Amino acid sequence: RIADDCVRELYPWVYVNFTAPVPRRLLEVFAELLAAGGKLSSIRHIKVVDRTLGFVALSNDMFTLCMPDAFRQLNSRKTQDSEMNELLQKISMGVTHATQTLPVIAFSKGGPSQDVAHRVSASLFDMVNDRSFVPKPVAALGRPLLLIVDRSSDLTAALHHAFSYRGLLVDAVGMRLNKVDLIGNDGKEKSYEMDPDNDSFYRANGGVDFGEVGTNLDAALAEYKREVTQYSVDHGGPSGIPDGDASDAAIMKMLANAPKLAEKKRSLDAHMSIAYSILKKIKENEIDGFHGVEFGLLSRSGLDEEHFVKLMEGPASIEDKQRLFLIAYLLADSETAVHELEKQFLQYVSQKPAMQVDGAQMSNESTSESRSSIAAKLRFPALEYVKHLQSWSMSSPAVSNKDAPSSGWGFAQSLAKGIAASLKGSTEVEFPLTRMVDALLQDASGVSRNSASSNSVRAKVLESVAAVDPRTKQPVDITDVRFHQVLVFVVGGGSVNEFDDLKKWEAKQQNRKSAVFGCTELLCGHEMLDQLTALGVELRAAVK
Repeated sequence: RIADDCVRELYPWVYVNFTAPVPRRLLEVFAELLAAGGKLSSIRHIKVVDRTLGFVALSNDMFTLCMPDAFRQLNSRKTQDSEMNELLQKISMGVTHATQTLPVIAFSKGGPSQDVAHRVSASLFDMVNDRSFVPKPVAALGRPLLLIVDRSSDLTAALHHAFSYRGLLVDAVGMRLNKVDLIGNDGKEKSYEMDPDNDSFYRANGGVDFGEVGTNLDAALAEYKREVTQYSVDHGGPSGIPDGDASDAAIMKMLANAPKLAEKKRSLDAHMSIAYSILKKIKENEIDGFHGVEFGLLSRSGLDEEHFVKLMEGPASIEDKQRLFLIAYLLADSETAVHELEKQFLQYVSQKPAMQVDGAQMSNESTSESRSSIAAKLRFPALEYVKHLQSWSMSSPAVSNKDAPSSGWGFAQSLAKGIAASLKGSTEVEFPLTRMVDALLQDASGVSRNSASSNSVRAKVLESVAAVDPRTKQPVDITDVRFHQVLVFVVGGGSVNEFDDLKKWEAKQQNRKSAVFGCTELLCGHEMLDQLTALGVELRAAVK
């Protein structure tokens, strides 16, 4: 209808504004319809303006596209080609909208990240050439790097039990879009909003280990009381209300400061309530125990077998135990270690008197062999799917697309395991994504704080990624390019663990380098497990 009106020359000026993302192909069809008319001489100007915003900023350095279940959709056999194309287009548009300067785009080879990267490059190329996108001036430090990676390159970070304040807000009490809903002592639900711009306590403590939050909260409350006391003294009364002799300036100062103090008290009271709820969740679900064992695995200190068995036999949910097991499985050093882990987990399952398993029930009367079989085939579909991905990744590269899972997209967990291996004996954990960023943002000379080990990681990372310049849409070699800013985007869902880890890395750079984190959705560990489980159930049905 719009194209027909233009061809009929009904208007001297035409502006088309879309309030939702429009696929590139639809815009091409629109252009073809306009050109097919053959006469647009009376229309002096036609312009298509994209005014959509495809992302939600959770803070100045983190955003999400609010696309739940993206990992499952991207890897599901049931996803049709048209649905896949629409999904990838939506992701690429969201990433494009979040780009404020013209970056160099690096991406994991193969998988959806490669497709998204090329789509983003094409969009930026078109927007720059038709001048609908005017990037901010490039800083003296040079163009930024846009790094697009797949969630499948590291499942451990998404499954790991977080123990930072922000991580527990997401994983333990279900914070979504910076909003937390809690049930109070009166049985009523109360909502709290974390505002990183105005909430100084959250801004300072979001990435802090929860063990330190209580102490910091006490200190903040003590500081608030000192401010109130000083405020009262300054304004001539115990209530802080100026007496009749007070100057206009004193009254104005009181009116300006009183709301700030009231808001600070409200914020600290909210954090007290939230911290208490988190503490209850930690005790109920032994989150500190799961975090500790997983931390040992991630830092390559080894598996604390005694604590591992204790957690498996404890009262925590089966989902928490599966998350721990999958991390141990993915980071296992050998086949022997893998078999021993499976044996321990199946032994735990077989000792349960009765367990509901995907609609089937295991009872005491089942034989040991049949119970193990049920446990392996019904209890843990997420593990089945992970094994399927690993088996496919180790197959010949000549495998045809029809035989490859998820439209031929592979599994890069081996890279994550290889990077993690270089951390053996470390008292800190840097997730593979952080190590990847650190490697790509090293100085061009390759000189770094850990020389040999860091250069080895950098070489592995450069082998696993490719890059494209949206100015030309052509591949570029970034081996000798120096970057100081990076926008990291995780296709398939990001983890608070990764964001917190990136911020710790950034703090060590002494303002020389910065990182922004984005993802299709901000996942908690249970959501990641649910999507792996759904894919495992789907895989089992396909095999049958």
